[in-house]
Amino acid sequence: MNIGKVISLLWIAAVALLVSSCLGSEDVAEPSAYNLVRSCQFGAPVVAYTSDMVRDAKGQMVEVRDTVSYPAENFTFTIDQVARMIYLRDSLPYGSRVDKMPITITSAGAYGVRFEDDGNGGEREVVWSSTDSLDLTKPVRIKVYASDEVSARVYTITVPVHQVEPDSLMWHKVAGSFSSGVVTGLTRTVVLGDELVTLAETDGGVAVYKNNWRNPSPAWSVTLLGADMADAVVGSAQVFGGQILMTNAGGKVMASADGINWSETALAGTVQTLVGAVTTGGGARLVAIVDEDGTRRFRLTADCQSWTEDAGDVPAAFPVNNFTGFELPLATNSRQHRLCVMGTEDPEAALNDTTSFAWYTLDGIRWTEMEGASTLRLPKLELPTLLHYAGETWAFGTGEDEKLTRLFTSEDYGLVWREKTRDARLDYSFEGRTAYSAAVDGDGWLWMVFSSEDGLSDEVWRGRVNRLGFAK
Repeated sequence: MNIGKVISLLWIAAVALLVSSCLGSEDVAEPSAYNLVRSCQFGAPVVAYTSDMVRDAKGQMVEVRDTVSYPAENFTFTIDQVARMIYLRDSLPYGSRVDKMPITITSAGAYGVRFEDDGNGGEREVVWSSTDSLDLTKPVRIKVYASDEVSARVYTITVPVHQVEPDSLMWHKVAGSFSSGVVTGLTRTVVLGDELVTLAETDGGVAVYKNNWRNPSPAWSVTLLGADMADAVVGSAQVFGGQILMTNAGGKVMASADGINWSETALAGTVQTLVGAVTTGGGARLVAIVDEDGTRRFRLTADCQSWTEDAGDVPAAFPVNNFTGFELPLATNSRQHRLCVMGTEDPEAALNDTTSFAWYTLDGIRWTEMEGASTLRLPKLELPTLLHYAGETWAFGTGEDEKLTRLFTSEDYGLVWREKTRDARLDYSFEGRTAYSAAVDGDGWLWMVFSSEDGLSDEVWRGRVNRLGFAK
């Protein structure tokens, strides 16, 4: 044999041995196009198992278990050929079982292996078939060999699973007695810039409690307002134009940029209450109810100094005070908003005593009562809260039979209501509370401030739907 050929063959063998011994479980140098992973998908539906504690018809807490199956095609894997990563961009639903999950991989390779612990602190290669089930609770490494059984690529498969239920509303007590028992009456809580401001009735007059909602302190600052604000109507407070506005017993509208220093506005007439703000093509306007010779009429203002127009008589069934609500742009016209509100009704003028209704307007002038199907209405709420939260319309409140235990949701801004029995709900410790106020801050936290009027502790809680806290 030609000595040159012998040397060449020995050289090739030595190079192949050197490559395989030096690279070990990593990619062999210059992987070829014949060991690419081309596609990856689950080989079976993803099954999620969840459980929750709910209150049954007898008032007992019972565990409810649920199983949901998601088709495999609902989940798309991304293959990063440069980083050798195979992963899901979105996490699987909470409770998904992936400890024994088949994965189907299509590749240009001849065969694949997976790495497993060899029991001695190292790894061993195990021939893997796409019909095998893998434990995907942690990253799994696979290796795809080309037909030459030398060149190969190593990929890492990552399947994240939500560790919390995205739609669950988790509650935390922020303060056990934020006023040391001083707050004994009605409260109204609003968000003003970075501050959470609670206006509260106390035996000594109206007090203002403040905290920073971005970084809440265990101790709340407190200021007792002067005698000129002693007759302020706490339940009338609204935020408009960067100020808190509130009426007093004399029908005047007071304004404050910080909740502590107040001045009387130039708005004329006897103002009964403030309803909310609505945005139209001409800008934002605050809606108020004014008593005009014994007749309730809507009035609108754009600057809190003068009325822009008299908007007509208030419907007989329209609430009288303690308004809460929200405004949102229309899907068809972002310059036109819808204002939805609820409030305490006049017990003498109420047309029904079993249900509560939301009202909406597009201009502050024409109002529509959201009277849906009789079987899908809200129960009667004496102190209702209406807000738009986590992409839904929510309502809850207190009443003769409603002790702040149930949460209702609507997909049409308050026409049809359904009770939420799973996931997002009020904390069970709220049961029996009758004096409270609520507000949503800029980070998606829902705050509940409780008065000691009902004989229980003056507490502060906050909760947030989990997905609103996920990293963007």
